[in-house]
Amino acid sequence: PLLQGLLDVEPPAKRVPYQSRVMWSLAAALVYISLGQVPVFGAELKLKSDSAAFFLGGLAPANRGSLAELGVAPMITAGVLMAVLANTRVVEVKNKGDRALLQGATRLVALVLTMAEAVLLVACGMYGDVGLLKGTLIVAQLTYAGALLVAWDQLVSKGYGLGSGVSVFIGVTACESVVASAISLRKVATAAASAEAAAGAKEYQGAIIALIHAMSSRPNKLSALGYGLFRGNLPNLLGVFTTLAVFVLTVLAWCCKQQLPVKYAKFRAQQAQYPIKLLYESNIPLILFSTAATNVYLVSACLSQALPSNLVVRVLGHWPDVAAKPTGGLVWLLLTGPVGIFDCAINWYRTALWAAVTVVSCGWLGVFWMDYNGTSARDVARQLTNNNMVIAGHRSSSTVPTLQKQIVPAAFVGGCTVGVLSVAASLLGAFGGGTGVVLAVTMALQYIELVARETNPQLLAQMGKME
Repeated sequence: PLLQGLLDVEPPAKRVPYQSRVMWSLAAALVYISLGQVPVFGAELKLKSDSAAFFLGGLAPANRGSLAELGVAPMITAGVLMAVLANTRVVEVKNKGDRALLQGATRLVALVLTMAEAVLLVACGMYGDVGLLKGTLIVAQLTYAGALLVAWDQLVSKGYGLGSGVSVFIGVTACESVVASAISLRKVATAAASAEAAAGAKEYQGAIIALIHAMSSRPNKLSALGYGLFRGNLPNLLGVFTTLAVFVLTVLAWCCKQQLPVKYAKFRAQQAQYPIKLLYESNIPLILFSTAATNVYLVSACLSQALPSNLVVRVLGHWPDVAAKPTGGLVWLLLTGPVGIFDCAINWYRTALWAAVTVVSCGWLGVFWMDYNGTSARDVARQLTNNNMVIAGHRSSSTVPTLQKQIVPAAFVGGCTVGVLSVAASLLGAFGGGTGVVLAVTMALQYIELVARETNPQLLAQMGKME
């Protein structure tokens, strides 16, 4: 009965034209950007733009206090939870009707999580000291925005758009953060970031724009260049070079693959290649890790405000202020990365623990997600069998063990690779944070491949044989 009240989008009767799918995807991106620009009415925002109260890392817009405050984290959490329940047979999925019910239940759980997180934000004072009426209004706004995002995600994912709505939202958020850090015309005041800022002036947020302005307005060009390269508290030109380096490394990792020779069972002379990418699960491990860390951050911050003297709560994370970063506890030790290379050198032990947790967690999540994403050895073996193909040099009975030896290490190493890229980008000060820039590049590469498949029917047919 609860699912009947949810907005449901019927799949298209026939394949939607490519141009229409592009337009619907762009419309979903525009809706998400718009929600990220509309402030929550009635809020007295306490959360600072550089606060670690959220470990969103590309999962929500950079504008704190907007209607899209919670981003896609509730949707990802709901999707993972329901996928695990379905795969462990807690929820039986035997036919299309059961699958439709599972999708509806996922949307319902996403809305419940959105409302619950909104209540936590209000209760722990993220939006200031608001009363019952204002608090209810804020929760209603965030819940409505979450329901709108769920509806657009369903619209895009059902075949009216390209990919999924969550992919569109994450890609837009990550790219927006990187581009804004480079060429934003917005002026912000910083505390003693430069002589001008200390005197009360404002600086351009975009690193390239700030450099151009400094070179054209300062008589000492060498000083202007040094300011553009190394200015503090705002994106600088060194971050541009770091971002480009991470971009190149991510593209190289994306292109690395191992070709597994396969052949047709009936026509053994005809052979083909099954590619096993280095980033086998793409950016999914990093998204899952960021989502899990986001939820831990949120719970820790709220518990710290509600039970500040509780020993267990302080061990989990110590927050002197809800609008500040954690200063102690497991959240600070394991999930909060250093700010810049100098902080890394001073707190090297915490940096090593944080990097190890990030990399190993991403590797484990890469292996974990195979069974829920249809990319495990058994799933690939089933695809090969359906296409009457076997691995060259092996019997059909040994397909699963052979694939197991190839796919499991690829999933773990691929997850560790995106973790390493994220850690390196964070330490070197890449734009969008470590998670943001890696997600921006991988999402862009995913959509490049998707567009290539859509616009090249022959390529689409060839790749379809392996699916």
